[in-house]
Amino acid sequence: MERYLGIECFDESYSKVLTVSSKILFSDLYNADLSGKDLSNCVFIGCVLDNCDFQGATMESCSFQYCYITEDSKRPLFDPGHADFLEFRHCNFDPDKSFEISAVDDVQKNINQILRLRRNSDDVGMLDEIHAIVPLDEAGVELGEIVACTHLFYYAEWIKLNAFHYYFRFFQRPEAKDILGELYDDLLEFFLSFSADAYLGHDYKKIFDKFYFGADALSSIKEPLLFKVKESMVFDLINRMHSEVPQEQLKGMKCAYLFFGYDRGYTNKYDFDRIFSFLLSDTKELRKKARGITIVMLREFILGPDEKIEITLEEFQSKLEPYLLKVLVSSLSAVRLIGLKIIENGNYSDWEHKNLALKLMDDENEGVRVLAKEVATSYEWL
Repeated sequence: MERYLGIECFDESYSKVLTVSSKILFSDLYNADLSGKDLSNCVFIGCVLDNCDFQGATMESCSFQYCYITEDSKRPLFDPGHADFLEFRHCNFDPDKSFEISAVDDVQKNINQILRLRRNSDDVGMLDEIHAIVPLDEAGVELGEIVACTHLFYYAEWIKLNAFHYYFRFFQRPEAKDILGELYDDLLEFFLSFSADAYLGHDYKKIFDKFYFGADALSSIKEPLLFKVKESMVFDLINRMHSEVPQEQLKGMKCAYLFFGYDRGYTNKYDFDRIFSFLLSDTKELRKKARGITIVMLREFILGPDEKIEITLEEFQSKLEPYLLKVLVSSLSAVRLIGLKIIENGNYSDWEHKNLALKLMDDENEGVRVLAKEVATSYEWL
């Protein structure tokens, strides 16, 4: 089963790859065009379905759980007779009444109120209002309310930051697993995935240092560990870099950068060829993350790597070499700059291909020329 978790913007790249028996969790499918797709046996959990178009889709045994619409006027579009073969559980709309939003009890009213704020990210009072609706630090909160709150992570940075602390406190509660049930791992993975996007400043590292990522990780930390994260979950996050979808690739790279260094054993499992390939990506953010991981690793080797890292500096540079050679002759000046930055931070004084870097002193881009001269001077290549 293909699994997609936390789609923030459902674009054509997702609609192309969505297949039979896919599982889509906690995603915003606003205006998503799934018309004509074969979605048989697909499961949608905790998704916002505003204006989502399912017309003409094959949807045999398709299930919708804890899915929402924010307004009656934005209900999803299905072919007539959809209710005969689709399953709707714990959704905030009634499929038998033209998808009208229902509010049969206090829990449903709370969910509806949260989601009515979904598109109003400029409302500075929104968080206070949601705290009043669903106090996650208190008992009695139901799964539907918690799932609805995942969509806080799709707001502006200051809201995303607060949402991080909101969920961080929730996962520390002893009854969190009881409340979330079989969705516990899914919600925790979602939380970790989006924590990589939340700007937390210096507070970020302090919070993550309290996680537990493995038997040998963070052994020097004396504070009690708050909750355990499975190693398999960490690599489910990192391996998203192998997706065909750029948004998924970026999430995987962000997590690879986020979890680097928490357990040296993780580094031994990194797919460096995949990481290096993103140095040549058309996507600026992917290039940035690939450059970051590459430079951090080179510095690690120069300073003296942990003995648990199985790859040596020579082996690392050997894997990097074919990508670095392509980077230095790229048609994009931003990519050529990345190549020079990598050389600047590596151990390349006796590099046999230094002429490629020296040629960049005559580059058409001033930034490339300046950095190329600085690199050549530092290595005494001139």
